[in-house]
Amino acid sequence: MPLNLGDNKGQLEYGGTKEINHRRAHEIRYRPPGGSDLKISLFFDTETFQHLRSVYSYVISARMSQGGLGSSPGGNDRTGEGSASQSETRVELREDFSDFKAESGLTLPHSYKLHWETVGAGSQFTDWTLTLNRFMFDTHLEAKHFDVSSN
Repeated sequence: MPLNLGDNKGQLEYGGTKEINHRRAHEIRYRPPGGSDLKISLFFDTETFQHLRSVYSYVISARMSQGGLGSSPGGNDRTGEGSASQSETRVELREDFSDFKAESGLTLPHSYKLHWETVGAGSQFTDWTLTLNRFMFDTHLEAKHFDVSSN
């Protein structure tokens, strides 16, 4: 069931319910405008509507090889013979939000996990986990707090 967001704002689609970290969640798929290959899925708890997960995925098609056997005089391989050993690359970024607790009247996640996965000719898997234990609201922040240069 696609929902049109208007001109140049992409499209939303309901993907049904899925289980995310032992919780039932509604999946909302977002498709960027212009026919992008980027796929975005957002998952919200069916009871609390807390944002549990975001998944961003993109597939990079195998490229046709340049030169080599089967090449045309311009260097472009129009036969595809040189690209037989090439494969597509799949990239996925997944964010998981959990350990929701009240902070100054807001229910916020206290655990944030980020998973990066690249699968193709060379595969890479990386995970980061952040545990948030202090939230500050309406606090004055000075520029020096953001200075990361060495003294």
